[in-house]
Amino acid sequence: LFAGDLALPEADRPRRTATIMGITDSKVHVQLDAPTIDVKLYASDLAQLLPSRPLTLDDAGVALVDRQGRTVLAVGDAVDLVVARRDEGRKRWVLAPVALPEA
Repeated sequence: LFAGDLALPEADRPRRTATIMGITDSKVHVQLDAPTIDVKLYASDLAQLLPSRPLTLDDAGVALVDRQGRTVLAVGDAVDLVVARRDEGRKRWVLAPVALPEA
């Protein structure tokens, strides 16, 4: 599914619409709209993708917030994802959210 995306220049990779289904301190569970499959966004990958914007789990456990306490990703949110890279060591795809609320 994602190999063809990675072969394209970053600006040309398709955005895949998804819904955030759950959040833990280590990952965000996301369901793609088409095809309807579950994927995970790992906190360690998000930290590398957003180094200037560290995110933490809120007290309710339903959102990732920035240093100012502003919600960046929350359960139920629609989010667009693009393939960022392939992690061969862990044999998994790394997906990145696009168009997040401004810091």
